[in-house]
Amino acid sequence: MKVDLKKILLPLAGAAAFMAAGAVQAVTYEGTTTLVGPGGSPSATCTLTLNGDVDSGVITVYSGDVTDNSLCDAIQLSNFDWTGTLSNTSGAGTTSLSTPGASVPGFLNCSGTVTGISYGAVNRHGNPPSFVISGTENFGDCTINGELNLQ
Repeated sequence: MKVDLKKILLPLAGAAAFMAAGAVQAVTYEGTTTLVGPGGSPSATCTLTLNGDVDSGVITVYSGDVTDNSLCDAIQLSNFDWTGTLSNTSGAGTTSLSTPGASVPGFLNCSGTVTGISYGAVNRHGNPPSFVISGTENFGDCTINGELNLQ
């Protein structure tokens, strides 16, 4: 029996390409950030890691972690999924993240929309190579500044 591989492989290749074009790519951003509580205290400079995806300019953060020292390790991130929208999907722009929370129980509570987030041109997958967070009281009563880089 003669099998025509072209008739089998071409539809499979087309289906794979179609599925890949619509697939959402998981991303991780990591970098050094400084979180400052209301009134300037406490202040913690930590490594922040955020995991999520960027799909057609919509950012969704599913999880994250804060590390580096005992104060950083005590910070708990909450209220996932955090969401935002890129202002420009083909070049530099700005965004904000809605609903994040960061706390050290009984000591620090930050919540609200994080503003002051900018990025350079996006890569071919639609992901910014980095996000720069800057401002004062740009996270409710708290302040967060730093840079997160695509891993």
